[in-house]
Amino acid sequence: MLEGYNIYDNDEATTKMNRLIAVRAALEIAKASVVAPTASVYCRTGEHLEAVSGQIESLASAIQKAVENK
Repeated sequence: MLEGYNIYDNDEATTKMNRLIAVRAALEIAKASVVAPTASVYCRTGEHLEAVSGQIESLASAIQKAVENK
């Protein structure tokens, strides 16, 4: 999920690519949580999807922090 994430270079292009990779990972996690077979019927509604989508930015930031060990 984080293939291509570069912790060694800090130029602008690398920073933007790393953010894109982290956001993609966050979207995959959100998608999995919404469509999980163990999720309740309520969790599969638009309300749950809306709630999960509101957390994408903070989840992507958390992923970057964990990967970069900040």
